[in-house]
Amino acid sequence: MCVVQLAREICLHIRILHPHILSLYAAWKDSKYVYLVLEWAPHGNLFELLVSRGGKLPEIEAARHIIRPLLTSLAFLHSHSWLHRDIKLENVLLDAQVGVSSLCEVSAHCPCGPPMHADIKLENVLIGAQVGEASIM
Repeated sequence: MCVVQLAREICLHIRILHPHILSLYAAWKDSKYVYLVLEWAPHGNLFELLVSRGGKLPEIEAARHIIRPLLTSLAFLHSHSWLHRDIKLENVLLDAQVGVSSLCEVSAHCPCGPPMHADIKLENVLIGAQVGEASIM
């Protein structure tokens, strides 16, 4: 992933507030890595849950606790002309109420024109400790 795209996605993700999309609280980088502080999802991901249950979930549980939250989060992203480009079982995380899903890795793509800030550089992205606070220097 290019640095400009990563910076765009950090700025986008920190502004997303939805009950079924993991919140991004902070981001920073050092000389080698970029660090992201995401909302805690203590029960792993959907892939791990399916493996632990022999690849099966009861239909009611799947519809109520996985499919419905997943579709509402995708509808929310699409209502803002954003696309999640990496939907997979490993990116559906389970929160403290086992089975309630949250979408993570919102590598959203905005197909509606040029990047928000064409000259974004990762070193110029500062993310504050408060949710939803992001600025570009």
